[in-house]
Amino acid sequence: MELEKLWRIRVFGIVQGVGLRPTVSRHADACHIKGNVSTVGPYVEIWAQGILKDLRCFKDRIEHQPPRRAVILKLVVEEMEGEERLPAFSDFAIIESEKRQGDI
Repeated sequence: MELEKLWRIRVFGIVQGVGLRPTVSRHADACHIKGNVSTVGPYVEIWAQGILKDLRCFKDRIEHQPPRRAVILKLVVEEMEGEERLPAFSDFAIIESEKRQGDI
């Protein structure tokens, strides 16, 4: 059995108010990914947990099948290791947007 990995993916560009979070959730279901997605200030943050082939499927879908109105300028993927791996996820969820200083 292949070990699961945990990735933190940050998506920059025109990513707010364009249906990106629900699209990411659908891609997660299609690729068997657990974790969550939320808007954090100017970017969308995704915590994705799964085996490597499923994580690659998920990342490819986000990059190549975004919502029509979204524009992805940069996608940053970090593999979490050691203490950073916590928590483990049991499903995929859309989380309420986080307000940052300067947000209206």
